[in-house]
Amino acid sequence: MAINQIRFFGLSRTIPIALRKGLICLLTVAAMTSIFGVSLAATMQLISVKEVSPGVVLATVRLLTAELPNASDFWLRFNGKSAIRAKEVKPAQSVPPETSVIFCIDQSTSMGQPHIQQIQKALKDVVCDPESPLNAAVWVFDSEVTKLRGFSRDGPEFAADIDEIGTGHGRDGKTRLYEAIELALSELGNYRTKGPKRLILITAGKDNGSSITEQVVINEANIQNIAIDAVAFGNVSDAGSELLARLADDTNGRFSSPMNSQQLARELRKLLDLTPSHAVEVLFQYDIAEELHRIGSAQLEFAPDGQPPMLLTIKQGLSVPWLAPFAGDLPTHPASKEEINRLIFLWITIGTIGFLAAYLVSRRRAKRSP
Repeated sequence: MAINQIRFFGLSRTIPIALRKGLICLLTVAAMTSIFGVSLAATMQLISVKEVSPGVVLATVRLLTAELPNASDFWLRFNGKSAIRAKEVKPAQSVPPETSVIFCIDQSTSMGQPHIQQIQKALKDVVCDPESPLNAAVWVFDSEVTKLRGFSRDGPEFAADIDEIGTGHGRDGKTRLYEAIELALSELGNYRTKGPKRLILITAGKDNGSSITEQVVINEANIQNIAIDAVAFGNVSDAGSELLARLADDTNGRFSSPMNSQQLARELRKLLDLTPSHAVEVLFQYDIAEELHRIGSAQLEFAPDGQPPMLLTIKQGLSVPWLAPFAGDLPTHPASKEEINRLIFLWITIGTIGFLAAYLVSRRRAKRSP
């Protein structure tokens, strides 16, 4: 048998070529799995929650999924103590499809006029398209936060407002990113519509002068179930890119970093094409506690098989369940991509080491044989 000399885990051994190729293949699979784990996360938005009667809850949600979800994919959680699996899922009867969007644009001096002009061009290409009417508003921020136009579906009228981006700057040279997000979230939260709401943020990702923190706006977005789509554009530092990625990830939004006007317009169209393919009604039924009272900290969880779970806060009070549906701990959700990758890598590594150990033992026995 042909043999080659290789070093494996710090040990120099003569190992047959066939075995060497097998080991390399196993390690390659482990590495690729660790690096390129598949992500199938869906986007979910809570449209409404209604307690039909004590212990009967009907939630209407929008989902960007290829197939209609199963009842087993949904859980209603209470204070981390009780979890109720959905009884039934069916298509919603009538849900307005329109999405309401606020474009929140960084016009601080650090952005630079060339980047402002590219943003203006991309917005006009996307928002002012008469064939794709969009209910949108345009806000800008630097040391101040300004609403250039409230919600409107009149694309051509937006052109004049878009031209105003970058024409005025605050006096103190600040960039109040977090305060702009907070005000835009408040505007979206108070806007009366049953359709999805999104905040599309175009900025270099630097806050300078806000009186609130990153975590405050993330918490507010999650409480209101509003996704923040963060677009890194302009003179973006590594820290700015990381900040925007966190904002998007922690609010179930999307992060992108286009390099020019054409790429920016393309990314904006992708974001605006995130129309959920399913609007469903999810029914929960459970026995209520003997002493009827309500709780205001329930969560709706969507955890389809093989995907990381998504949690949305339910702001209205719901009747408290009598007990958890399982003894002991709450039911667990499917393992996340990172957890699956670690387990697969561990299994392959243990198997590889065991295989190598068995081979070395057999070699030693062969040498001892007369």
